[in-house]
Amino acid sequence: GRDKTPIKDVTVQSTVETICKLIDSIEGKVILVGHSKNGIMISQTAEYALRAIVFLADDHGTAHTTEEIARVTKVPMDYLAKIMQGLTRSRLVNSQRGVHGGFTLVNNPAELTIYDVVQAVDPMTRIATCPLHLDPPEGKLCLLHSTLDKAMAEVENIYRKTTIRELIKAPGVTRPLC
Repeated sequence: GRDKTPIKDVTVQSTVETICKLIDSIEGKVILVGHSKNGIMISQTAEYALRAIVFLADDHGTAHTTEEIARVTKVPMDYLAKIMQGLTRSRLVNSQRGVHGGFTLVNNPAELTIYDVVQAVDPMTRIATCPLHLDPPEGKLCLLHSTLDKAMAEVENIYRKTTIRELIKAPGVTRPLC
């Protein structure tokens, strides 16, 4: 993206402010539609995958069972098992069977981003065409959907910039993160 803000200066508050500025630039009312958790658009699957990845990153190199990860991250075990299969297929985690088996993180947490995890389990989709199947002039999105897409681009940019290591190394972070 165009935003060159250093990651150390990006906060949840600055993200909210950026999105609010984009929405405020539109004349009239704006209604945001989508699944949201505490005001941030992310699926439950992506949230749970991030919890699992953060847990594994916090103890990088040590194998943990689905049961162990589920207990610590407070994710339903059956749901987590499916998520871990997806993370394994995406090569973000290794799965080892046996007595000393479990899941381990493949990559260094400093090289893995929130975006990588979200895309592995529930890819973000941008607004490329009118959801109402209207034909806006010159193939452009209407102002509403253009603004929503810009907000999604800002969120995507922050996800791309934020590494898992940054999440676990932030000062004053409690365990587990969620």
